[in-house]
Amino acid sequence: MLKFSAFNIKSINTAEINLRSELPEQWQNELKQGGWFRIFLPKALKGEQLSLPAGLEVLYKTAKINGSLGWRVNLGAGAGFFAGSMPLETAEQIYKAPDAVVAGSGSASGKASRQPFGWKISGAWTFCTGALSATAFTVNAKLPKGEVRTFILRPDQISVVKDWPYWALKATETYAIEVKDALVPYEYSFTIGQHNNFPEYSLYELDFMLFARFCMAASLLGMAAGFFEEFNKTEIKDSDLETRFSAVKDFELYHTIFKSELWNLASEAKKVEKSSDQKSLNSSLQKLIKRLKPLMEVKSLEMMQYIGLEAMNETRELHQKWKDFLLAGQHFLYK
Repeated sequence: MLKFSAFNIKSINTAEINLRSELPEQWQNELKQGGWFRIFLPKALKGEQLSLPAGLEVLYKTAKINGSLGWRVNLGAGAGFFAGSMPLETAEQIYKAPDAVVAGSGSASGKASRQPFGWKISGAWTFCTGALSATAFTVNAKLPKGEVRTFILRPDQISVVKDWPYWALKATETYAIEVKDALVPYEYSFTIGQHNNFPEYSLYELDFMLFARFCMAASLLGMAAGFFEEFNKTEIKDSDLETRFSAVKDFELYHTIFKSELWNLASEAKKVEKSSDQKSLNSSLQKLIKRLKPLMEVKSLEMMQYIGLEAMNETRELHQKWKDFLLAGQHFLYK
């Protein structure tokens, strides 16, 4: 049973988390032991097997608490989707431990060659969230003829480049990873979406990019909600109340519409069977994101301007929640 109350630590705020560049130890322990990375795993692998709308609610709520926390849950839980495409015995090995978490990168920036006893993998991948906590890694690599496959690597085969030069989401453990001539068994390779070894879990029938875009949208909305909640706690002096009220109401309206339409689309997703229907759903989701995300970003800037200089104070919770929201929105799946 997921316990959101486990992340309520009054003495820790988003500003402190970003300045320290790490989640509180209590939160890290909860992530490992509380089942947060297992929401998109089938019950056969001792997962929560949540429906898409129920899973999005988890991503939304954790991102609302803290951007880095929500991002970790989003990417860590989202990697559970790969279980359906892995050979069955491999999925059981990778996800069997209660604290299992898979990290990785979607870019096909590695090279793979077939060897007598498996695959040899080399390459470098950026933006690998949860790199310091992962029990396994997935990376995409090209074969000599250009085919792209996904490979599973052990932590001891990975070199983590611990550098995050960006202004927010600093506690996501998002770093580059490098691999040189790692040997991978044949059964530790798969093609995403090619098979579904858990037909009882209909979520795995979705196109992976559609699934990922849903998850990203829910996390972004959660961060927006966290920023909005913090803004409403902030005392604002010497401002045009009517103009400020208009900006706040616009932001709230855009958020409400975005969330309502996102959940409606997620409910439709479980009814979709044909590939053409999934493409149509993906198109609708992209249009929703492109329509409302930029409006929310502009309104958030207007809201911050009403506060004045204190809005740029890095030790303020509001400042960090705003930056988390803006930085998260730069992910390519929001484009």
